[in-house]
Amino acid sequence: MSNQPDERHIFVHMPKSGGGTVAGLLRAMPEVESLPGGRVRRQPGADRKLIVQGHLAFGHHALAGVKPLYCTILREPADRLVSHFFYSARQLDGLDLPAEARMASFLRWLESLNQANYYCRLLSRYAYVIGADLGLAAAGASSPYDTLIRMRERRDLVLSPALFAGADPEADLGAARENLNQMFFFAGVYESFEATLQRLFADLGLDAPAVARQRAHVTLDRPLLTDLPGGVRDRIEALTRYDRVLYDEVARRFETRAT
Repeated sequence: MSNQPDERHIFVHMPKSGGGTVAGLLRAMPEVESLPGGRVRRQPGADRKLIVQGHLAFGHHALAGVKPLYCTILREPADRLVSHFFYSARQLDGLDLPAEARMASFLRWLESLNQANYYCRLLSRYAYVIGADLGLAAAGASSPYDTLIRMRERRDLVLSPALFAGADPEADLGAARENLNQMFFFAGVYESFEATLQRLFADLGLDAPAVARQRAHVTLDRPLLTDLPGGVRDRIEALTRYDRVLYDEVARRFETRAT
């Protein structure tokens, strides 16, 4: 049940992809020691499975010097992007913005981006170059690992064009595909969430939850992707087209495993 001393299960929590629910379920299990990413160096306790989870980038293991066992859940990218923005707009600085103001901000934000391939970026090489991407080296970060942790403290980063500064989305897609194939023991899909939960917990060697608890961090008062004008949907799909390729591959592999 317990990890080897240098081994860490790392759950890469993609925002608005069911990770909050997974994290809550893991925290409730006495046989699991669930830790945030900043504590990845902690040694696992006896007879407990240590699982590090959070909004992390692939490469966390190398920066922390541990042997990784990665897992994640992906969501249809265009739908995830809409959910992510409107959830963050409600949470940002505690402001409860009117729906009209949130939509206007959303449209302006879309126009500020030249891509939004979040999966390809964070599952490829981003952790290794984050200091240069964000210009944080001069802000007191003493090592790549410290810089990575600082990235996690910037809650607005995942909605910022800075995330994609200097990125080559096609190269990121290739690297992310390779990392998923070689370094992830599990990748599930949000759209098959119950099956994803069952398989993830089984692959972790844990008893699957009999009944999934109430979903965490659900944004009910946001537009659905299908509610948006066609031109806006086209813009979102263009911004996330490389993520869509990666998502489709993961979804096909997940469904093939079910048959």
